[in-house]
Amino acid sequence: MFTYMILLSYENAEKLFLKKKYRFFKSEYNLNIFAIRAASRKINEFDDTLCVAYEENKEKKIFCCACTVDPGLPWLLAPMEPKMGAAAVKEGQYLSVWELGYFRRTPALLQVGVFVCYRDNDKNEVFDYESSKTSAGIYGIHLHEHFQPQETATKVDKSSAGCIVPASRKDFYALIALCRKQEACGWGRRFSFTLFDEKEIQTCL
Repeated sequence: MFTYMILLSYENAEKLFLKKKYRFFKSEYNLNIFAIRAASRKINEFDDTLCVAYEENKEKKIFCCACTVDPGLPWLLAPMEPKMGAAAVKEGQYLSVWELGYFRRTPALLQVGVFVCYRDNDKNEVFDYESSKTSAGIYGIHLHEHFQPQETATKVDKSSAGCIVPASRKDFYALIALCRKQEACGWGRRFSFTLFDEKEIQTCL
């Protein structure tokens, strides 16, 4: 997981957003959902960090958990879209990109807006971000729970073909509960997502 997570407070998260000139939402349960891609770039591992910065009863809070923002090994070797290659969301901010819904009969945030994705199509065990091409579109890049039988998954495997997936089912449902509170507060069913690279934020914390 993200090496500097112990330093990641609500205030530091806000600084990260403002430094990149991204929108940062400030109201009761108006969620800032974001993730940090680990510098380690390990394939098939939940080594990235998913966070939500939000306000609750005028208190500033942050929730963080282990996740993957990259596809599992099976999808690198045999991409879901063979002509384009395996997908991984590119760093940036994506406004109103998800909507509350269901995926495989379980709650999820479903892609309704455009993501820009890196594409790797050499079908080996390494995702080459630096030299990979990009594509923009609606590809089914959701935020959903993992597909392993255990509560906390240890390997990504087929749980993600480019989706954002927490390692712990408990953490996933804690996030969904926050999303439902956003909806109940009148901020709607749409959710924005921001992705940072650990390398670009190390100097900010």
